[in-house]
Amino acid sequence: MSMLAPVKIDGFGVRRNASDTEVANTENRKKFVRMFASEAIDKGQAVAFDCNTTEPSTGGYGNTVVPSLVGGASSQFAIGIATEATPTGYDFANPDPIIMVQVEGICTIASIDDTNDDPGDMLAAGAGEGLLTITTAVQMPTAVLMAEGSTGDGGNATIYLINPANL
Repeated sequence: MSMLAPVKIDGFGVRRNASDTEVANTENRKKFVRMFASEAIDKGQAVAFDCNTTEPSTGGYGNTVVPSLVGGASSQFAIGIATEATPTGYDFANPDPIIMVQVEGICTIASIDDTNDDPGDMLAAGAGEGLLTITTAVQMPTAVLMAEGSTGDGGNATIYLINPANL
């Protein structure tokens, strides 16, 4: 007697396809948000909320991003990776630098500070604009390093973004 039942209810497991063979379920969650860019941003750069002393003119705090930079006036907490570039920031003459930012899941286009990090290290905003590096005790982690790429704006490191701003 045959009984049809799920092998696993939630999480990873297997399922039967139309050919009645078992197929493994895989998980690859990714989450993206669209944000205004306050200045030029390159694809693969880590971005942070623009928290200048005056409210950004593009809809207020939390809607506008700049490349992350430790020691920067408003950009020490990286929230994600820019998946596209914009050559200029928002102003009333150019009101369209809206970019896509990946905030959760595996990202293969991240830019990192150096290649002395190990897979599994927690990453946060670095001293280079838009670059991630190993987190310090005072920084909230943005991602977990999975595989290093080249340093600088190469944008080819693989990381797992943990959505620290809960976007």
